Amino acid sequence: MVSELLALIPGGFFDEHDLIDDLMLDVTLTESHIRNADVSAKPVEQGAAITDAIIIQPSRLQIEFLVRSDFSTSVHEKLERLDGIVRRRELFDVVTSLNVYPDMFFSGEMRIERTPENPETAMVSATLVEMRIVETSSTEVPAISSGKTPSDKRAQSPGVDRGAVTKTPIPTPDAEKSRSWGASIFGL
Repeated sequence: MVSELLALIPGGFFDEHDLIDDLMLDVTLTESHIRNADVSAKPVEQGAAITDAIIIQPSRLQIEFLVRSDFSTSVHEKLERLDGIVRRRELFDVVTSLNVYPDMFFSGEMRIERTPENPETAMVSATLVEMRIVETSSTEVPAISSGKTPSDKRAQSPGVDRGAVTKTPIPTPDAEKSRSWGASIFGL
């Protein structure tokens, strides 16, 4: 009933320029703009906590909107375009009444509801999250630039510091016989 009434209102309650990628939303019903930050806490012996880091979580947007048939595009074609945005798996911009969000993508389920009473309108609810893509690269430093010679290379795997290892020769039975009894008693 509510969706039928809202389907008659051009542009809906919010700005009619709401977009998900290149899909213009016919009617935006609700928007929830979510910001979250975590503060790290490390306990100390006196029962207090040290808080020394703030981690800003990616922005999230929960949105409910209507897509409906108009003179040039059917509701089915608009839903196919929305499905194509998901299947492309590329980041896109979202424009809402409060903010422009670059680099967004859907997170969790997207719910699409249609009723037999109004088959030319579909209500969609979705959560979108800001994506932060980081590229990494590694560089090999030549031995000459690092001040090390090729013989200084570690034998163990990188990132594991096992300290200096000294090998003590294991005495052979012949070497034991050649030692004096005084040296074996006093550990010389």
